[in-house]
Amino acid sequence: MKEVPPEDYFVFDKILCPILAINDKCDVVFLNKTAKETYSSLFTPPPPEKRNNEINESLGKCYQISHGYDKPCHEMGEICPIMELKENKDKNISNVIHNHKGHLYKVEAFRDDSDSFLFFESHTNITDFMSEIESAKKAKEKSESTEKKLEAFFDNFPSVSLIIDLETGIIINANKRAVDFYGFSKEEFRNMDIKVINPFISDKDLKNFRMKALKEGSNFAVFKHRLKNGEIRDVETTISSTVYNGRTYIQATITDITEKKILENKLKESEETFRTLAENMPLGLDMHTDKFIYANPALQVMLGYTAEELKDKYFWDVLAEEHKETAKDSIKKGLTDIGYKHYVTFKALKKQAKNFGCIFMRIR
Repeated sequence: MKEVPPEDYFVFDKILCPILAINDKCDVVFLNKTAKETYSSLFTPPPPEKRNNEINESLGKCYQISHGYDKPCHEMGEICPIMELKENKDKNISNVIHNHKGHLYKVEAFRDDSDSFLFFESHTNITDFMSEIESAKKAKEKSESTEKKLEAFFDNFPSVSLIIDLETGIIINANKRAVDFYGFSKEEFRNMDIKVINPFISDKDLKNFRMKALKEGSNFAVFKHRLKNGEIRDVETTISSTVYNGRTYIQATITDITEKKILENKLKESEETFRTLAENMPLGLDMHTDKFIYANPALQVMLGYTAEELKDKYFWDVLAEEHKETAKDSIKKGLTDIGYKHYVTFKALKKQAKNFGCIFMRIR
């Protein structure tokens, strides 16, 4: 492995989550300060005479230091992000969930830009880690290559994501998915007012939305967002607050639900059409599982029950005694087998009738 000046990676000591540098043989060649503290029971520092200023000596296997395993994670039935990156040269980021002695951790690994056989692994969630990345950026000026490594965590996040100033609503950063979705470049996003993409809500209401996230930890709402080309999209927006360096920022995760809303509206129209037809047809019609869900006016008249009374009854409650078991069996099969079809005629008992009425019901 090439010699690496310590200042390139010891900047990670500023980050308050465990960071490990791992080679393609699963050797840990660097741990930041937090990682040494977190895994102190499993990590034994090398003796002074073997320490040097190069990150090229094995400090132990990653699965031994971070998990306490005797063999690699993939041999224990777990997904190893380092193995994924090693086997797929076109992949630069890998995210998995690992169980560390009863505690679930999001493990994120990415390839070193300058060394395809060196990887970095972080044991934390993307929001907290991004907060520490921003703190590290402000605390120390880093080389362009180091900044790219840190930005990769946020930039490759799989959902549309924005970092927003709490007070002003100015967008600080946007990831690749946000660039693709909205059509603005990263440069256009930086220092853009959130009102550019969310012009339909007042400044006061948007600030209250962010402040609620500050108070409660997160917030959620459905908005209409405007893309660069002028198209309006329905989106679900989830935001969470992060405090660092004495300032608070908002990370917003956005999901496009435009097609979902269109389908919901079509379903609503379909339900309204069904209800109009059902309410005015002369034949009795119902929907049920084991209990009645809906009965049209014609069926209510036939049976002598109101809609509210039927909702409390099992379907077989209105049938003649000799038909109850057949109805139960048909309903059970129909609810468990989507392809089950059965047509049968039942005799039903009207609410006020002394004798069975000639009401015939068909169940499918």
